[in-house]
Amino acid sequence: MTGLLFKDLLNLRKYSKTLAAVFLIWCAIYIPQGSVNFLAGMMCILTVMMAVGSMSYDESAKWDRYALAMPLTRRDLVLAKYLLALLLGVGGSLLALLIGFIASFFIPASIADLAMVTAVSLLLSLVYASIVLPFIYKLGVEKARLIMIVAFLVPYALVVGLGRVINVDLSALESASPTSLLLLGAALTALVVFISYRVSYGIFAKRDL
Repeated sequence: MTGLLFKDLLNLRKYSKTLAAVFLIWCAIYIPQGSVNFLAGMMCILTVMMAVGSMSYDESAKWDRYALAMPLTRRDLVLAKYLLALLLGVGGSLLALLIGFIASFFIPASIADLAMVTAVSLLLSLVYASIVLPFIYKLGVEKARLIMIVAFLVPYALVVGLGRVINVDLSALESASPTSLLLLGAALTALVVFISYRVSYGIFAKRDL
């Protein structure tokens, strides 16, 4: 499993350099504006999406067929992708917190708010990956690209749209502690990830390579 993760990280080196350049540009733009929370959220999202991007490298190299000639199972290959998404998400979150902490010495920034935004962004990013990965295993990267875009945009559009047309009573949520809501979100995210993993493995186990 460690070898599979290391292989993916090596494949993502070129992509990570591009991502690092994007992050530096965003830091130069958003930190002076005090938008550290937005920057942290985008870091979490893009780092998790790197795991989805690694599927493209595997598909072009026909990696799965080669890997199964080694002492690896299909379960190992699927589990490695989900662990990669978690690893990259946690890494992006820690980097976001570090940048936010450093920025707080120069601009007004709440570390508590930053930590909450980062945690929520990580959970949402993992949910996004959990939605997309089964479609990639079913359709392949190229055919699933539209689904990847829709899965990214539709939830945001629904939240914004429904929030404008429906008067939702959020008093119960307002009275709950942020920690309780975060723990609930983490539990639900873990459930979504587990179901997604089972679906992805079920699809991949039946696929001809």
